Amino acid sequence: MNDLLGRGRSPANSAIDVEVFNQFFAEKVAKVRFSTADAPAFTRSPHGVSFQQFRSLTVDDVISAVRRLPDKLSAADPIPTSTLKQIVDVIAPFINELFNRLILAGHFAATFKEAFITPIVKKPGLDVTSASSYRPNSNLSLLSKLLECLIVRQLTEYLSSADLLRCFQSGFWQGHSTETAIHRVLSDILLEVDSVNLATLVLPRHC
Repeated sequence: MNDLLGRGRSPANSAIDVEVFNQFFAEKVAKVRFSTADAPAFTRSPHGVSFQQFRSLTVDDVISAVRRLPDKLSAADPIPTSTLKQIVDVIAPFINELFNRLILAGHFAATFKEAFITPIVKKPGLDVTSASSYRPNSNLSLLSKLLECLIVRQLTEYLSSADLLRCFQSGFWQGHSTETAIHRVLSDILLEVDSVNLATLVLPRHC
């Protein structure tokens, strides 16, 4: 199980300087931004369906979201998540005020975008002395993830209520995942085979 989850992997090779990792990951992000710079194609929403603004959060929203957080720890957090859960009733009003001001201003704090990056080897057998063999594991602060969860919840509620999610949507949708997507594809193939039809699966090639 530990092997499947990637636990216990060896740390990054000491021969690679931290600046090399930083440059490689920064250039990788820049390439992605450049390749997606053009405006994406989109389908207009039905008439009368719109999302004008985020609603203000409540203290109960914050408390509920904090209690659902996994007990993970980031080096950016002054206190552990487990401790925050114990004092959430006291500190939630202050977090709520901060979040509502950010939402009203339409601003995501710059400090919330900072993360501790841990280079992890993509798979065994790769050259551990090459930065391209690693993927960046980003660890954001607890408040950053908390605000993200609260905003995503409002967006998801809107998309669901307005029936804007495609029937084949699996990612970032409660109760759906890559597993449900695979089950759907496999089910469609088996149904076609049972009907004595030809089933062909075309997959993209990753370079």
